[in-house]
This record gives sequence, structure tokens and C-alpha cells, in this order.
Amino acid sequence: DVLTYWRNVRRDYPRLAACWVIGIPEVMLFDPDDLEVILGSAQYIQKGLEYYLLVPWLQTGLLLSNGEKWHQRRKLLTPAFHFKILEDSMQSLNKHARILLRNMLKKNGEPFDVEEMIVPCTLDIICETAMGHSLNTQDSDGNNDYLRAVKRVCQLIFERCTKLVYGNDWLYARTLDGRDFLRNLNYLHKFTENIIRNRKMNYLSEKEENFGKKRKAFLDILIETDRKSENKFTDKDIREEVDTFMFEGHDTTSACLIFTIYLLGRNPQVQEKAYEELYGIFGDSDRAVNNTDLHEMHYLEMIIKESLRLYPSVPFISRMLTQDLVLKDNVVIPERANVGILPFLIHRDPRYYPNPEIFDPERFSLENCKKRHPYAYIPF
Repeated sequence: DVLTYWRNVRRDYPRLAACWVIGIPEVMLFDPDDLEVILGSAQYIQKGLEYYLLVPWLQTGLLLSNGEKWHQRRKLLTPAFHFKILEDSMQSLNKHARILLRNMLKKNGEPFDVEEMIVPCTLDIICETAMGHSLNTQDSDGNNDYLRAVKRVCQLIFERCTKLVYGNDWLYARTLDGRDFLRNLNYLHKFTENIIRNRKMNYLSEKEENFGKKRKAFLDILIETDRKSENKFTDKDIREEVDTFMFEGHDTTSACLIFTIYLLGRNPQVQEKAYEELYGIFGDSDRAVNNTDLHEMHYLEMIIKESLRLYPSVPFISRMLTQDLVLKDNVVIPERANVGILPFLIHRDPRYYPNPEIFDPERFSLENCKKRHPYAYIPF
């Protein structure tokens, strides 16, 4: 498979390797010093070829935009991720976590596919925090049109990555998969557009000072920013950012939670230590989690980071160079080359992670983190 191939390549070429992909040079970087040069700079933000398949869904939101648009959007969106805004999401997190727990307890110890519960839970949370809309997919037993459309679009994008003939948009749109993709994509876009329209009407019908006192979703902040900023957002601009937030938020979080649960099941001693930490915080109470509690969950944080090391939520990062990239030792990668990064392999480099296949949360103690190159860990 692809990962095995690149693992073998890295063994022979531990710093970087290159190949041709449909006539374009693809350079894979494996050394954290080189990763720091490209990822730590605002000069190299042009997304690589591999992001192309996300454009029909996300258009040119923050994830896929480049140049001046990226800088402008990032500046406008930064207030939406203020700590106070994130703290306000705790109510939604607690509510949907309780529903998840209730659904798990219904299984009475019987085996079940954890993905079928985690994905609806994360989608409910991200939809409520991003759009201010309750999907209630956890209570629908999977019978939810938005959930089905999201799953299908994600599945078709992944499958398209594996079929070279599907790279041509014109041909793909005329296949059964292509028509299915466009049908589901159209549903997702219309769903978001309807939510935007309704939230805008709510904003305009309320006094601005009252709107500002409410717990605001990401969409509300975009609408408010649009009203107060000189750089206006169109409805399409807002949809791009909401769809991007929905995609990045639910997909990466679901993957992280699923793999973390898997690893805890495989390592009961780690699970017991995590339980002891949480019992020390909550005791026998059934109260909601608050922000202060999160700061006390040191070992759980280490578990999640180690899970993301072994199974990073973003498996591939790439950049298309708009200028020469100069690495250490004056190694130059020319303009118009596509640079690829595989966090899965970076995180298994024995120079930074002894016995890299072993699940060991202690790798992320403060002491161990200080010793490690900051770009030896890039989970997303």
C-alpha cells in the first residue's frame, strides 16, 4: 500500500525523496528541520495538488485559499476562535456527550461499531457550534439526510483519490459515482445556504445588542463580522467557511476519538490510569465538565496526543511551491514542485520516538516534549 511504499522509501532516503506525479515533481520531506522551513513560514501557503478534490465542496475557504485571500480570511476569522468563544461551546459538548454515553450504555456490554456512534456525536456538536443548528443525528439511528450526505461525499472523495481516471472533472461528472457525488454535494450546499439565510434573518430581526449577548455559533460570528467589517462576506464566502469548519471539525475529531478508544481498549493499564485521573476530578458526581476540569486532565491529554501521533487525523499535507524552497545545507527545491509530508511516517521516526509502534502516552510528558524537535509532531 501507499504507506508501506513510502516507509520503505524513507528507510533508503531518510531526509527526502522525489518522484514524478502526472508530470509534476513531488518531493517528500521526512526531516523535522526541513518541515520547519516550509510549515513555519507564511510564504509557502499554496495548497498542493492533493487538495484539489476538496474544492467542489469547500471552494476556497480558509483551508484551500491562498495568497491575499488567505491572509485576509485568517485575520477576519481569528476572533471566532477566541478562548471565550471556545469556552461557550462546553454546553453543547456536555449535552451531546451525555447522549453518546446513553447510547453506549444501551448496548449492555454487547460489541458494536464505535464509529457508528462517534461520527453522529461529533457531527451534532460541530453543527451546533458551527451553525447554531441542532441535527440530532444521535437520536435518529443513522436516519438523517445530512449525515448520509456527509458520509457519502467523504467516501467518494477518498475513492476518487485512488482512481487516476477520476481525476478529470468532465469524465468524473459523467460516471455513476460522479453524479452521486454532485447530488449529495448539492444537498450539503443547499442545507448550509438555508441555515445561513435563517440565521441572517434572526440577526436582522433582533436588536444587535441582544444578539451579542447570546451564546454565538461560528456562523453568527461570521454574520456579525460581515456587518461590522469593511471587507464584506458574501453568502458564498460564509458558506465556504462554514463548510470548511464542518468538514475539518467533524472528520478530524471523529478519527481522533475512534483511534483513542481503540488504543485504550488495547491498553487496559493506560485506561485504568486515565480512569483514576478522572475519578480524582469528578469522584462519584454526575456533573457536567467545565473548563477548569479540562486543565486538570493532564494524563488524558497525553493519551490523546499519543493517539494522534500513531494515527494523525490529517494523514497527508502538501504545498505547491510558488518560489524556490531553500532548506538547510543549501538544498533547493524548485518553484512549481509539489512538496508532500506524511505525518504518519514523521511520527514513527525512531530518532524522536524510540520504539515508535508502542503506545506510550508518557512520550508527551512536559519533560519529554521539551527534548523533542517541535516539528517532529504535526498531527493536523
